[in-house]
Amino acid sequence: MSNAESSNIQLELSLLNNGLDFILKGIDELFDDDYVLRDYSTAVDIGTSSYKYGVLNLFSGFLLLLKERLFRHMPELIYKGSLKDIKNKLSSGKIPNTVDLDEALERLEIGPKFAFSEQDVKLIRYVQDVRNKFEHYKISVDNKYELWSNLSKFLELIDNFLVEQLHISIERSPEALKIKEKIHKIDSVWERTHCSLD
Repeated sequence: MSNAESSNIQLELSLLNNGLDFILKGIDELFDDDYVLRDYSTAVDIGTSSYKYGVLNLFSGFLLLLKERLFRHMPELIYKGSLKDIKNKLSSGKIPNTVDLDEALERLEIGPKFAFSEQDVKLIRYVQDVRNKFEHYKISVDNKYELWSNLSKFLELIDNFLVEQLHISIERSPEALKIKEKIHKIDSVWERTHCSLD
């Protein structure tokens, strides 16, 4: 194959597949094959780097899943700006920036008419805050068990969103099947560890 031919190969990754891939990478950063925290026996001992990349990947994947839901309702909803401006930019070949978390949550309520519960939003904001601190600021986590617990709850929220809003059939998506299996195993490990601490 010549260089000209190889440069014509197109790289494509859908919002959904990209989101699932980020989530799998986040899980793999935090958890080993036995679904206990990677290389450690407790949440207290896990390294900062694993938490950082785990949280960054999980949050990025989650945001992509929200955009996938918006895209399914109306493709233009994933972009910033008014629908008229978005359509004008797209028709002229320009690709507008995509929405952030706040805009995605707002548009989900308006478009597909889906809203997370107050408790879910609180959890999403917690993970967003940890993610922002890892990416932009200095971070100090006083209670790693709380972080681990919240990440487990966040994975459950992702699992529910995949099933209820994206109607992901695990038979049709090997990535979703992997995520579902991992989340369920993580939950059982968390329950066992958490109960032994009480």
